[in-house]
Amino acid sequence: MNNTTLPVKSGLSTASLVLGIIALVAAVGGFVPCLGLIAIWTAIPLAVIGLALGLVAPKGSPKTSRVILCLVALGIAIFTFAIQSAAVAAGAAAAAEQSEKSMKRFQDEMEKIDREMQEEMEKLNREMRNLK
Repeated sequence: MNNTTLPVKSGLSTASLVLGIIALVAAVGGFVPCLGLIAIWTAIPLAVIGLALGLVAPKGSPKTSRVILCLVALGIAIFTFAIQSAAVAAGAAAAAEQSEKSMKRFQDEMEKIDREMQEEMEKLNREMRNLK
């Protein structure tokens, strides 16, 4: 008889692998426009849960590759989230600056119209006094 020990099969180890693969796909999907935040908010919890399951799997199960897969997925998801957050912040800052410039132009134009209307009113008042 051969006394080789087989790795212990564990549902936790398999669940960790499955969650890691799903998290990795979702993390990479974070780079797809209009899918980014949904994918990232899916990938981060799945990777964390997969990582936890991989760490608590029984000793004989092949958990190293599963834990590494979950760590890679978590890293990609966090990196993607950071890039998207920076892009959103930059876009918001640019929009705020543009809005401020537009508001200043509008205010200047309104002041110009107000001055023109006052001049016109003064001119009409002088004409009315001259008619009397």
